[in-house]
Amino acid sequence: MKSSLKHYFPFLLFLIFPLLGLYYLYDYAVNSPYKINPSVAKKMIKNKKFDLILDVRTNLERQTLGYYPGSVHIQSADLKNQMHRDFPNKNIHILAYCNSGQRARKATEILHELGYKNALYIATPHTTIM
Repeated sequence: MKSSLKHYFPFLLFLIFPLLGLYYLYDYAVNSPYKINPSVAKKMIKNKKFDLILDVRTNLERQTLGYYPGSVHIQSADLKNQMHRDFPNKNIHILAYCNSGQRARKATEILHELGYKNALYIATPHTTIM
């Protein structure tokens, strides 16, 4: 019995580690105090509670997948430089989005580090708030 476990052990490791990695990526994207439910975000947009809807995806994603009308496009890599220049008022209310929530979460964390304390994100594509 022990020899058969030794035989399958590398296979089990090969299977388990990627699954754990996927779980942690998912967990990172969806468990945050800054995450907001898309239906709540949609209502807040309708009631004009956000001053800025921020698209942090790449140019290619924005061109091929579309974007939320009126959203401002700042890729994650350019966020620190452009926010200070383009949006000096740190009291604005911001909603960030990407496709899965990972980059939007990271962008929201950066915004909070920069002093934009009213930044939230959705862990879904922009189509869920339209």
